[in-house]
Amino acid sequence: MAQDCPQCGESNGDAALMCGMCGTVLKRAESSPTLQQPTPTASVRPKIIPRGGPSPSTTPHSADKAPPPQLAPPIPRPRRDDVIEGVEPAGFWIRLAATLIDGLILLPVVAVFGVIWNAAAGGDENIQRIGTTATSLLSGLAYPALLESSSLQATLGKRILGLVVTDTDNERIGIIRAVARIVLKNLQIGILFGLLFLRVAFDEDKQGFHDLLCGTYVQRKVRI
Repeated sequence: MAQDCPQCGESNGDAALMCGMCGTVLKRAESSPTLQQPTPTASVRPKIIPRGGPSPSTTPHSADKAPPPQLAPPIPRPRRDDVIEGVEPAGFWIRLAATLIDGLILLPVVAVFGVIWNAAAGGDENIQRIGTTATSLLSGLAYPALLESSSLQATLGKRILGLVVTDTDNERIGIIRAVARIVLKNLQIGILFGLLFLRVAFDEDKQGFHDLLCGTYVQRKVRI
C-alpha cells in the first residue's frame, strides 16, 4: 500500500520509512518500533606501568617470592698479634748481622766498579762525582729495594740468615713500598747517629721507624 508524504504529497512505497522526495519521516515509520541503540560502555583507562617495571608492592604474588640471598659476611683480616706459623719477628742483632753481611758482599763490587769508573773518567772530577753518586744509588737504594720486593723478599745478607721483609698480611711488598722503606731507613742514619734503629730492640713487633711508617715487618723463618 502506497504512502503519501504529508509534506510534499509524494507517493512512497509501503515499506518506505522516509519520503524519497523531501526526506520527511512517514507516519508508518514513526509508529514502527525503534532500533535499540547499543549502550555506551565505560572507557577503560590503560594501566600505566612505571619505568623500570612495577613496584614490588603492586606486583601480584610479590609476597610469595623468596627473599634475595644474603651475602656472606666478609672474612676478617688477621691481626698482627695473631700467631703466624713458621715465622717470628727478627730482632735487632740478627738484622744488624744481615746488614754487615750485605756490606761485605757489596764492598768488593763497589770497589771494582769505582776503579773502572775512575780509570774511564781520566781524572775528570765531574765524571768521578757521577760515578760516586751512581754507586751510592745502586748499592744503597736499588740493591735492597729490588731484592726485597722480588720473590726473594730479602737482600742477600737477610736471605743467608733466613730473614724476609713482609707487609702486615705477611705478603711480599711492592717496589714503591720497598723504595720508601729504604729511603726512610737511610734518613735515620743521619739522625742521632742512627740511634733510632734501637727501636727494633725494644718494640714488641721488632719494627724500626721506617718499618712502622711503611707498614712492613722483618720476619725470621723458624723450623716447626
